[in-house]
Amino acid sequence: MAKVSQNPELTRRDEDELQPGVKVLFVRNLANGVTEEILEKSFSQFGKLERVKKLKDYAFVHFEERDGAALEELNGTEMEGEPIEIVFAKPPDQKRKERKAQRQAAKSQM
Repeated sequence: MAKVSQNPELTRRDEDELQPGVKVLFVRNLANGVTEEILEKSFSQFGKLERVKKLKDYAFVHFEERDGAALEELNGTEMEGEPIEIVFAKPPDQKRKERKAQRQAAKSQM
């Protein structure tokens, strides 16, 4: 079975219940040679993508529909020579959203 959580006591089903609306995968341990195009090609076979954003050695892959197939099929596989780790992304917490809204409001007043 594919590893889907930092907490081994959480099963895939538990994560589905905790984060039912999450359609974004967090992909880590990416080699420097992995591009957004490579990620898009690899993940698009599992569903329609909204966008892919790579940052340093990790990326966020946004799907139109929630489907764990990419997570289960690609987690632990090698991409450009490195084994990748995939989990459902955690949605931003409410306080983080509030702080971001405050920062944006402050910027617009300048």
